[in-house]
Amino acid sequence: MAGYAHGARLQKDAALLGWAGALPFILFAITPWLALPALAVLPFLTGAVAYGAMILSFQVGIRFAAGMGEDRLRPGEIFITVLPALAGWTALALPPLPGLGLLIAAFLLDGQREVVAVEQGRVPSRFGKIRMLLTAAAVVSLLALLLRLLI
Repeated sequence: MAGYAHGARLQKDAALLGWAGALPFILFAITPWLALPALAVLPFLTGAVAYGAMILSFQVGIRFAAGMGEDRLRPGEIFITVLPALAGWTALALPPLPGLGLLIAAFLLDGQREVVAVEQGRVPSRFGKIRMLLTAAAVVSLLALLLRLLI
């Protein structure tokens, strides 16, 4: 069985899997708007924060491996690389509102780091593009959940 040639098929599969990974965020954001009692929001909030912590860990793992594999991390950057994942897991221990806020901030920080990495040529532009779209989907979904929590 032939492996991926770094071409269109790999990019399509990566995008498909990425959007499949964004789907839980979207569902966690939409479903509480359909539930009438405000108390019904809590299970979706808990699920979104737990899923967000896991996704941030996954993203950090990709970034960490890419940086270590080709010595693209600068001295001290290894500590900054893991901050979004640590923030995501910390969000689980916080009350719902600050936890969700911390999670949103962690996704924004991680997204900003990806933009810089693309601009500096440390990751391929196609990687940065899909990551920005998926990060935007996660942040918009989490903001929708935050809005539902506040209403």
